[in-house]
Amino acid sequence: MTIPQKTLYLLWLKQGKYKYLNKANIKKVLLSILFIIAALIFYSSAIWSEKFIKKLKLWIVVVFFTGFLCDLTGTSIMSI
Repeated sequence: MTIPQKTLYLLWLKQGKYKYLNKANIKKVLLSILFIIAALIFYSSAIWSEKFIKKLKLWIVVVFFTGFLCDLTGTSIMSI
């Protein structure tokens, strides 16, 4: 089996077929990783802020919802 010239990395094994990661897919993967990490930061800061303040405030809900939007965006980029 020869690997195409544009193929950069072997990403995963899916249904017995190798799936390769080309330059276009690398951009999608990196962008989705960026959004998932941003979601982690927003989720964590919202949860820990509420824990320390001991009261749920509007800005904490906004930060948590921003984390949810980042999570949704990163996940949807991965599915494309």
